[in-house]
Amino acid sequence: VRDLEIAGAKVIEVDELGFREGLPLRGQKRVDYLAFIAEAFRLATSIAGPHIEIHTHVAYTEVEDCIAALLDFDADVYLFENTRAHDTTRLALKNADFPRRLGLGCFDVHCPVVPSVHDIQQRLRAQIESFPAEQVIVVPDGPLRTRSWEEVGEALKNMCTAAKGLREEWQESHRLKVPSLEQSLKSASFEGKTRSASFDSRNEKAGGGGEGGGGGGSVSTTPRA
Repeated sequence: VRDLEIAGAKVIEVDELGFREGLPLRGQKRVDYLAFIAEAFRLATSIAGPHIEIHTHVAYTEVEDCIAALLDFDADVYLFENTRAHDTTRLALKNADFPRRLGLGCFDVHCPVVPSVHDIQQRLRAQIESFPAEQVIVVPDGPLRTRSWEEVGEALKNMCTAAKGLREEWQESHRLKVPSLEQSLKSASFEGKTRSASFDSRNEKAGGGGEGGGGGGSVSTTPRA
């Protein structure tokens, strides 16, 4: 993470590696396990400065019973599978009043069918009806490595076209400017809901308060519009 910051990265993605695979079924072991995972994530990202934006991609879609643990990661942006989960992720996060910026996948990266602009816009409309528009980031469900270059190119082109069209539609109807990713990075974090300032105190206690100590951060290679 520190090397990426030194290289000039402004956004760094640190993925959770499917923590549900080892999740105990019940009792104190489950509580301790989730606390351990969250602490490990914070430890891995707390070296980055406060100007770095940390993203994390949540690999599994069953988030209903672990939203509090995910928030303990203290990431700036959370990316989720959603289309493949038939929109259950969006509904679960909506019901939980999820407070952080989030990207809910707008097309299934495991499916060879190239999503249409119309289909993507329908999913994005559902997202901005559930969350404030400035809280939403446009992303696919996950990595695109299972698809051919032709499929990836067409899918991302349609995703960008859908996002641009919806943004223009939103601006016209609300007469406000929806910020781009670059503008968001330069502006104040969404409603102050950023990584905790306690990162600095954690680093000092851990002996990491010297040169190069800082907050948290991640470079996302996930395409976003």
